[in-house]
Amino acid sequence: MEKKKQPHSTYEEGQGRPAVRKRIVDAATLEFMEKGFDGASMDGILRRAGGSKRTLYRHFPDKPALFNAVIREQSRQVGDGFLQDLSDARPPE
Repeated sequence: MEKKKQPHSTYEEGQGRPAVRKRIVDAATLEFMEKGFDGASMDGILRRAGGSKRTLYRHFPDKPALFNAVIREQSRQVGDGFLQDLSDARPPE
């Protein structure tokens, strides 16, 4: 039986393997926080995350795409925290 190839579009859109993607985004978050957008480099992010350049660029084609992923993840975390706070809040008695 012939094995089907995975479509490359999942990598181009930055989906791919969630654990690898998370490791890259976490490393990029630290790199951008410490060095800013201009000072951060894909090589520096790769050193923090580990792995290969090929994997990094499969998930994120360039630094702006990776920066956008960092911003989306940080926004998601803030939103999740806000929603949790709302659900924990009790109405005044």
